[in-house]
Amino acid sequence: MTFGGPVRALIVGASSCGSQAAGLLRRLAAKADLVIAADGGADRCLDAGVKPDIVVGDFDSASTHALERVEDAGASIERYPEDKDESDLDLAIASARASGANRILLTCVTGGRFDHALVLVGSLVRAADLAPEIHEPSLSAWLLDAHHTGSLDVAEEGARLSVIPVGGPAEVTASGVRWPLENDTLEHLGSRGLSNVVEGGPATITVHRGTALVVHDVR
Repeated sequence: MTFGGPVRALIVGASSCGSQAAGLLRRLAAKADLVIAADGGADRCLDAGVKPDIVVGDFDSASTHALERVEDAGASIERYPEDKDESDLDLAIASARASGANRILLTCVTGGRFDHALVLVGSLVRAADLAPEIHEPSLSAWLLDAHHTGSLDVAEEGARLSVIPVGGPAEVTASGVRWPLENDTLEHLGSRGLSNVVEGGPATITVHRGTALVVHDVR
């Protein structure tokens, strides 16, 4: 499946994200041109009443019932062997690229195992050119990269946000926050950017050099 113009793809993971996940998934799907379920994400889509366009994975977590239903509804199934080097999420990102996506949103991806969470960060860094965003009931996160999408505004007064360099140190400016930064270099995975607060916003976060993950706690 390919599209003629810019595409925003929603990638749905297999993590359980609580009772509010279904409503959020529906809202995100309404914004997307393409919905891709990563393995057990097919079940998350069905739970929310969302039909994925593509389902990708080795299908060790998706239920047989979900696969049958989404295939009957016309979803394209991309099946991979269990003995593979890529995660299902990486395969879903590759599928988004192949479909012409220039932006990706992700949901149901942050719950579960700690090792999967670490690999998720690496997947986001490798997909920096797709301006990846994560939206969960309890948080939103954006990957900012100096070579691609380097700036973000957060308007919610009192919102707590963290700026965490990933893939190396990052040079960051943060205005409209309690502890502003002005072309400051933050260490790779360092704690200096943790738990800042929007004050007199909107806050603007700009990454001048490197890559950083901006995490916003949803209240």
